[in-house]
Amino acid sequence: MAAGAASGASRAVLFAGGKRVPGFSMGSSAFLKDAPRGAYTTARTAFGATRVFDFEGHVARLAESSRLMQDAAGVSPTAPERAATDPEWVRESILGSLRPALDDWASVSPSRPDGGEGTVAEAKVSVLVAWDAATQADSSRVPALADACGPASPVGLYVHLQELLPPHSPPIRVLVREGPRANAAAKDTRWVADRAGLEALMGPGSGVEEVLMCGAAAAGAEVYEGTQTNFAALQAGTLRTAGSGVLMGTVRRLLLEVCPLQGVGVREEAPLLRELGLWEGAMLSSTSRLAMPVNEVHVPVGLFMGARGAAAAGREAADEVALAAAEAAAAGSGGEIRLSADGATVVRSWPDPLPAAVVGLRDAVLRAFGERCTPVRGT
Repeated sequence: MAAGAASGASRAVLFAGGKRVPGFSMGSSAFLKDAPRGAYTTARTAFGATRVFDFEGHVARLAESSRLMQDAAGVSPTAPERAATDPEWVRESILGSLRPALDDWASVSPSRPDGGEGTVAEAKVSVLVAWDAATQADSSRVPALADACGPASPVGLYVHLQELLPPHSPPIRVLVREGPRANAAAKDTRWVADRAGLEALMGPGSGVEEVLMCGAAAAGAEVYEGTQTNFAALQAGTLRTAGSGVLMGTVRRLLLEVCPLQGVGVREEAPLLRELGLWEGAMLSSTSRLAMPVNEVHVPVGLFMGARGAAAAGREAADEVALAAAEAAAAGSGGEIRLSADGATVVRSWPDPLPAAVVGLRDAVLRAFGERCTPVRGT
């Protein structure tokens, strides 16, 4: 499937308090946008929807995101809503709905198209924790949530399942736009609505896999993360990825762990657009994509020129791109850097065959993935 292609409808179920919410059919993005505001995490199943990748990591993320959001909102340390910050409460509450949800999923889910282990299609698992849930549910646009969480419930926890679609096929293209998100360390459902403008750039037929967010051009334009992914660039044999100001994804953590095994160094600092020509490769990481090599990075020419200080120095775009290409050649970073035909975009590309180090990291993540999956269904 090409990037940006329409994915089609897929079955969705929602569980709360161990019970299925009747009459529900919304996809995960629509649900998270319209449901009560809260902390959320997105996981995935494996081995025929019997296991969940990095289950404990998702428990910790939900509890920590809840704590950060409640601290910011001034919630009292002794308030009953603070249950959402307790990993034990989060773990047991998730399992109380996730196990019956996966049993339900297995009973009606389509078979896996690859005929692999298990006959059940894998699921994308979204878990939402919302405090003051009964009050919020009354005014939310998701039917039946008030009944699902119960009257006067201080915390509601919802488990949403839908089919995990296969990753897009190469070439994988990403765009870069200036402006990081606020409070990135907390996975807040408000971000689902806030990112809508960026996601519009990835619509059907766009050919765009992800939009990356970067800092101020005047400071070199640090590239932080994507709307739904972490981002890393390979430079001088070292993987560079933002170590602060981003959500620390579960697959990102696995990617960093396999780097030493592949002889790749790690530097937890955001890659700079100013050094775009020196990047030897790039990767996205997320629950659905795992570790996905990038073929093309598209940067607005004004942002590229600003990051390099070229406009202030009076240099022309074509000359600046030629200078970056010369830097890339001198460093042996491979690939290509060029100005688009219309002169509006600078394109950094790594056509097939992909850089060997990037392929090695992708494959190492795939090998380690199964070892990090926790049995859930049938336990």
